[in-house]
Amino acid sequence: MNDFQDRNITVVTVFGVLIHQGHILMIRRAREPYQGLCTVPGGHKLHGGSLNEACIREIVEETGLKMIEPRLIGLMEVELEGDPRDFISFYFTSEHWEGKLASSSEGDLFWADIQAAPDLPQVHPAFQALAPYFQACNSPFMARAQVDAHGRGQYLVKRF
Repeated sequence: MNDFQDRNITVVTVFGVLIHQGHILMIRRAREPYQGLCTVPGGHKLHGGSLNEACIREIVEETGLKMIEPRLIGLMEVELEGDPRDFISFYFTSEHWEGKLASSSEGDLFWADIQAAPDLPQVHPAFQALAPYFQACNSPFMARAQVDAHGRGQYLVKRF
C-alpha cells in the first residue's frame, strides 16, 4: 500500500498585483483557462525556485515588467468542482518594477481604475471577490473558494 495514495496533488499559482496611480494592471486572458476573462497577470509555479521567483518570472512573461522585491499580500485555496487536485494561489504586489509593458500570447493588458475594475465586463469572479483586498495591499488576506470551471461559486475572504 502506497503511503501517498490518499494524498492529493496541489497546483500552485502566483499572481502579480501591480497598482499605479489608482489603476490596477489587468489581463484579458487569450487562452484557457478563463479565456476572455479579465484578472491580474500570473500563472503556474514550476518545480524548483521560490514563490517570489515564480511571480517575477510569470509577470515578466505576461507583461514585460519585472517586479522589484515582490511581497506576499494574500493567498487563496481553491476547490474546483470535478477536479481531484487542490489549487493554491499566492498573490504578490510590488511598488516598483522595471521594463516596458507589452501584451503577450497570454492576453491583452490594460490599466483599469481600481475602484471600477470589479464591475468591468467579463471580470473573473475571483478578481471580483479579491479586488477590495487588492486596494488595501498593506493588510494580507486569506481566501477559500469552491467554484466551477468558470470560477463561479463561493468565495470566503478574510484578513489575517
